Amino acid sequence: MFISCNSSDDSNSDSNPLEGEDYMRLTRNGETYEETFMAYAIGSDYDNCADPTSDLDATLAIVYIENSEFSFTIGMAHEELKSDFDETSDSFIQVTTEVDGLGVPDSECLNNFELIMYYDETDKSLFVDDSQNNTNTIENIFVLKDSQTETEYGIQGRYEVTYTDGSDYSITITGDYILSISTLK
Repeated sequence: MFISCNSSDDSNSDSNPLEGEDYMRLTRNGETYEETFMAYAIGSDYDNCADPTSDLDATLAIVYIENSEFSFTIGMAHEELKSDFDETSDSFIQVTTEVDGLGVPDSECLNNFELIMYYDETDKSLFVDDSQNNTNTIENIFVLKDSQTETEYGIQGRYEVTYTDGSDYSITITGDYILSISTLK
């Protein structure tokens, strides 16, 4: 696993006006919470559901939105190489994709641009309610920083996910984000 600081730690702000504004926002029960990203963890070599011959990386935010009632964080699966990322990124602008469960699966495959969410309530055991229309909409993908060895992208999107305890309790959370992800050249 690799840990990286976000783009706000860089002094080069010429590449994009949104540089350094990584954040995640969550609304639940009418209250909105927000955190800015301080660092990321990179997991690699996850099986790609659409193409078993290639692997995906998963970039996860280290910072949680957390209080005595719940905790929440997000991440995203993405292509590792810039050439592969560029081939697939245009088709995901303004496209809604399904959100997957409670973190990165250990043995399952991931889809490109799959939002990886962890939401937990202190007094309940919850899971994503697959009977609901759980969505992640990527609204924008832009270059934050470009060097000889890698390109850092900002991925801006919004989500709506319903969690349930499997009986009579459910909660819908909504929010938006800008995630920074890096690809190798």
